[in-house]
Amino acid sequence: MQKGKKYLIRLKESYMNTKWVIFIIMFSMLFSASDMGLIFGGSYNNIESDLIKSTDNIGGFSIGLESKFEDNVVAGLTYTSRGCQVDVGQELGFPYHGELDVEANYITTYYQYRFDFKKHFNTQRSAGFRLGGEAGYFYDALFHYKDVTADTLYSETDRIDTDEWKQIFGNRWDYGFLVGFDLTILPSLDIVVNYYYSMRDINEVIEARFRSYGIYGVFRL
Repeated sequence: MQKGKKYLIRLKESYMNTKWVIFIIMFSMLFSASDMGLIFGGSYNNIESDLIKSTDNIGGFSIGLESKFEDNVVAGLTYTSRGCQVDVGQELGFPYHGELDVEANYITTYYQYRFDFKKHFNTQRSAGFRLGGEAGYFYDALFHYKDVTADTLYSETDRIDTDEWKQIFGNRWDYGFLVGFDLTILPSLDIVVNYYYSMRDINEVIEARFRSYGIYGVFRL
């Protein structure tokens, strides 16, 4: 029995180390590109689920690094937040009105092929259409719950780590399609608009997937 536990611990440690090795390799690849920039922006997030209907959008953010490669490939490494707001009272049949804000933070990497409009249509400013994918590993989350019962406001915030997220939802990894558009405003500044369409359920029981609209600036170094 002890041997079995030791094996599982070693397997978990190996998995965690492999995860960080992958991100280090991706980070090194970004630095190998000559055209690299800092990412800073916001997002508009929600989930899509057949079971949970009363959800609302919630704001998020994205910071990180992005690089352009000569073969029209754009790659990035980010710290990104996703999430949603759920009407807990309506969904679970409680008599009071309650709202649960879920803000989930992921370390993500994305790769997109960039179709350059300036190259093909001879436009004045550099602009491009992007098509690719993004994969993220859950880092942490904030669960902010608030309700009003008998004119009394109750509010509570909990921070969720990777192990707790795994117990509650089941999946630490998230991945999906990433499509967008970019426009060069200044020689050192690009504006990027992306839409993220997750292909993996947050939880296999409720079958909910993230949807996100993001806009951010890329400040070229």
